[in-house]
Amino acid sequence: MRLGDLLHPRASLFLDGRRLDRDAILRYAAEVPPISSVVEVPAHDPLTALAYLDAAWRGGGLPLPSRGVKAPRPLPPSSFDAALLLRTSGSTGTPRSAAFTGEAIRWSARTIADTLGWSTEDNIGLIAPADHGFGLVGVLLAGLSSGAGVTAGQAAFAEERAQALEGAGCTAVAAVPSVLDGVIEAMSTTARRRLRQIGSAGGPLTTAVAARLHERCPRATLVNQYGCTEAGPRLTACFSTDPSFEEGSVGRPLDGITLELHDGEVVFSSPGQMCGYLGDPQASTQARCELSTGSDGWRTGDLGRLDRGRLYLNGRLDDRVKLRGAWVDLAAVTAIVQAAGAREAFATTSPDHSREPRLIVLYTAEKALRLVDLLPTLPPGLVPRLVRIEALPHLPSGKLDRLAAQRIAESR
Repeated sequence: MRLGDLLHPRASLFLDGRRLDRDAILRYAAEVPPISSVVEVPAHDPLTALAYLDAAWRGGGLPLPSRGVKAPRPLPPSSFDAALLLRTSGSTGTPRSAAFTGEAIRWSARTIADTLGWSTEDNIGLIAPADHGFGLVGVLLAGLSSGAGVTAGQAAFAEERAQALEGAGCTAVAAVPSVLDGVIEAMSTTARRRLRQIGSAGGPLTTAVAARLHERCPRATLVNQYGCTEAGPRLTACFSTDPSFEEGSVGRPLDGITLELHDGEVVFSSPGQMCGYLGDPQASTQARCELSTGSDGWRTGDLGRLDRGRLYLNGRLDDRVKLRGAWVDLAAVTAIVQAAGAREAFATTSPDHSREPRLIVLYTAEKALRLVDLLPTLPPGLVPRLVRIEALPHLPSGKLDRLAAQRIAESR
């Protein structure tokens, strides 16, 4: 595995106003000595991330993209022939390190680029962090493998990100919905008109956010995507030109990927899937499953339905709770609150040891929502406590930090 195997001859990287072609990227990477251990790859800028990836591959090491740099540590005993570790977000539990072969990473990068139609004519805005599969594989490596230019727009503020994308003349951008919303809003009208594609992944694309993106960038095609770290990281894509986009579908599986439902749970098999969790064989065994085709697959923990080959998500296994003897879908409650005007929402239960658990909904909005307006759309007898807060907590990847949100709910 070498970095040069991934880069298209016409690939380029725009960083701090500079354009680096393929040869310049490889020369920079060659300056980092080979690494033969597990190394936390500094992902604060894409060029550094690429250089450390290549150093690990040249030295037989195992790179783990990270926002913090730690001392290299010995390679642990493993049955995996791995070339890359991607840390799961930990938004619903303890983060784990998913291991991937070099061939799996190459397949994912090129298949994502082909699905999105990226080419040498494009310039892709990288505003997702490069320490997770979405930013590293789904944007950076996918863009460079297609021959597109990739522009680093990972500054702290939306205005700075928008300025970087405008300066490079980006034609496409991809990020989690909440980040997209802010960056697109900060872009000039000219820059918005230049965008031909806006990709969303890493979280639900709400009707309200999709409508705002359509209004601001009427010439751009929206792409609602779904996947998980273990998939390396993409499973499906749905373009706004497909009628099912308006219905909230996350689309059809990418070519080569098999999706099935096992008791309502989405499971998958993919050429880009992980080998397993490094150092956690028990978790690997629990997540592994066999598809009807006989192929090895993995569980996602997501609930969904398939209709004419298109996937619709219905929440997570751990989003189903029992209140007053009836099962309640917390994801459905969240969607109802967002449809009523909340910018973001999180529904959960807060334990009350003296009585039944309480249903609490944290939300952000310009003005407070009234419970009386929500009751007609909520399941009968369900009366949540609405708690308006300034902002919901997010992980560095942009995904909602469910554990931190749970702690906030339990403190109210």
